Amino acid sequence: MKTVELGAYLMEERKTIENLSLKLRNICNDWGLDDSKIAAFVSDGGANIKGAIKSEFGDGKHISCFGHVINNIGQRLIEVNITPPSSESRNQVSDLPADENDAIDNLEDLITDHTEQSSLRELLSKVKQIVTFFRQSERATTELLKLQKDKPENSRLKLIQEVRTRWNSCFEMVDRFIVLADHVSKVLLQVKMDKSLKAKPPNMITGEEIDALVEVRDILKPLLQITQEVCFEKCVTLSKCIPLISSLRKKIEELTPETLIGRHLKKRMVQDIETKYGNIESVKLYACASLVDPRYKKFGFQSIRDSARAVTNVADLVKTERKLALAATVANINPQDEILAI
Repeated sequence: MKTVELGAYLMEERKTIENLSLKLRNICNDWGLDDSKIAAFVSDGGANIKGAIKSEFGDGKHISCFGHVINNIGQRLIEVNITPPSSESRNQVSDLPADENDAIDNLEDLITDHTEQSSLRELLSKVKQIVTFFRQSERATTELLKLQKDKPENSRLKLIQEVRTRWNSCFEMVDRFIVLADHVSKVLLQVKMDKSLKAKPPNMITGEEIDALVEVRDILKPLLQITQEVCFEKCVTLSKCIPLISSLRKKIEELTPETLIGRHLKKRMVQDIETKYGNIESVKLYACASLVDPRYKKFGFQSIRDSARAVTNVADLVKTERKLALAATVANINPQDEILAI
């Protein structure tokens, strides 16, 4: 897969649908690209850029970035503030994301609804407080590593902190915390007995809360796997979208969480998937791409009607291409060749 940059422009005017439409059209004109040469536009979820593409080039040529939508689903599930689409930014420094390597010690920054924390965010906040304590306490970190002395030094694990800009860092934090939970509990108990410590260590979460964390990890894991599958690919991934969403639905349905947090998280994920991708099979570009990929064909289609429509659309495309090829062949035949052919 090759990428070519046709242009990068600073828009000082407002990023309205009209202004963005004009800019996109000017780029196409500068490079001599007529609409027939453009298969699709891929954009973030900003309403203005989506509106500009659809109004200027038609609804059938817009695709929302799959990874961007999946990322937003992940952010909503763990209840952090959704990163605004870059197409809707105002070119201000304050709109730039926080450094991904910076730990967030202010828990209020992570709450979507500042009026009340949900049970999930409250649990994640407890884990985050423990992780923050270990990151700030050299004594606690040292004791945690000592409890792993049976492992090679380069294989000993530390706790991972959640950061604002990557929802999957929450998964990594939870996953690592579950792995080290026994050691973390021992260290917290040990340092609490040390009266010389200035910082008071937080309380360890309960066994029931750890069970909830395990379910949270299991529910978020398929979402992480899809993100990795799309991001690590070196070819166009449009044909994977329908099979991936189908597999995600199936995997989530197989999970049977027992805690209230787990059941609520599963319900929200199912709702978000249906909201964002409930009609993905009826979108021509997705359906045709999946159908003509020999790895998938009709795999992943839940609707017989949508798969049949995709077959019809592909057949129409093939007929159109054959007609164009035949017309080009006829146009290249000179009169002498016609005589010889007769």
